[in-house]
Amino acid sequence: MLMKTALRAISFSLGVVFFIPTLYANPIVKKDAVMVEPLFSKTKPQCAGIYVVDVPESFNNGTHKATYDDFDIESQFIYPPAFKQRIALREEALRNQKTSQKNAPALKEVIQLPDNQGVIFDKNQSGSDDIYRQLEAHVYLNHIAFIITSDFRDFSDKKHEERKKQYLARGFTEAESN
Repeated sequence: MLMKTALRAISFSLGVVFFIPTLYANPIVKKDAVMVEPLFSKTKPQCAGIYVVDVPESFNNGTHKATYDDFDIESQFIYPPAFKQRIALREEALRNQKTSQKNAPALKEVIQLPDNQGVIFDKNQSGSDDIYRQLEAHVYLNHIAFIITSDFRDFSDKKHEERKKQYLARGFTEAESN
């Protein structure tokens, strides 16, 4: 019985491999090649998720924004002095942000990245309890400034113990609470 099943599986696999036509791209016809060849004569690498593809130099990604899982990512070409100024101005704005007395301060923590590559701001979300927080990372690599943001809940303060118990009682896990 086992031998029959194995032979059927092998036969089916061979049938799929040999009898189903393979998919391939059609060759470019001459009238299309006239447009495509000059377009791709000069290319630049462009990141598309986890892949890097060559696109025409004239291609311009106007949004400079993307969302991966729960992370919003923005990028911009910028020189080092402008990046340092951007961080200083952003930190000042967050420190001066108005918030209620029970949720103060709005900027909970500033985490410096190694080798002056950037900073992470742990801040309250505007208009919400200090349970609802946002990490805002400013990272600088090869003249590209990235702003990466992610929202999360933080029940770690002792004043939120009761709310954390209620949250967990509704069926959420400990990992989902922080």
